[in-house]
Amino acid sequence: MPTTTHPDDRVLYELIDNELTPERRREVIAHVDSCHRCMNRLRLLVVTEQALQDAWEHFRKGCPTPETLYAYSEGELPGDERAAVEAHLKVCAICEFVLQEGTAMSEECALL
Repeated sequence: MPTTTHPDDRVLYELIDNELTPERRREVIAHVDSCHRCMNRLRLLVVTEQALQDAWEHFRKGCPTPETLYAYSEGELPGDERAAVEAHLKVCAICEFVLQEGTAMSEECALL
C-alpha cells in the first residue's frame, strides 16, 4: 500500500542510490508510482544527481565530493569540515558553481 506522506529528498536520494531496506524501498516506490508530485521530484533529483556526477568527473583532485557539497549546503558538516569547504569555495569556481546549481535545484524540488 502506498505511503500517505511524501518522502523527503533524502529518502528519494537513498532510493536513487539503492540505500533503502527492501521493505522501505517497496513502500517508497509504491508511493512514487501513485503520486505525480513525488515522481516529478524524483525525476528532477535523478537529473541533478547525474549532473553532479558529470561535474565531478571534471573536478581536480582535492575538491570536495558532491555529497560533501550537499552536506555543506544543508548545514550538516562539523565546524572544521565546514571551514575547509568554505576556504575551498573561495578558490574553486567549479565547486562554487556546482554548489549554486545544487542549491537552486533543491529549491525547485521544494516547490514541487
